[in-house]
Amino acid sequence: MITKEQIVERLNKALTLDKDLIEKLCNTRYPVSKEYMQSDEFVYGENDSTGLLGVLNGLVGDLEVSRIAGYYDDDDKLTHFLVIPIKDGNYVK
Repeated sequence: MITKEQIVERLNKALTLDKDLIEKLCNTRYPVSKEYMQSDEFVYGENDSTGLLGVLNGLVGDLEVSRIAGYYDDDDKLTHFLVIPIKDGNYVK
């Protein structure tokens, strides 16, 4: 089984190879169904929608422990991916 850290490593590699493509994939969101929202296995957010990272996080699981996230700079440009810890449903800094 692939780990979150391995996915992050590959996402970061892909970002260096084609930044425009990876940014578009990560910034595109799609509406989700009520059934999707009721599942505790997948991540969705703003406007009841999800994107690439929400689906990837659902596939690798352990959402209550950590999640794959994209880091954006002050100009809203995706700079890298990382695994962030989760505690009580919130990101831990």
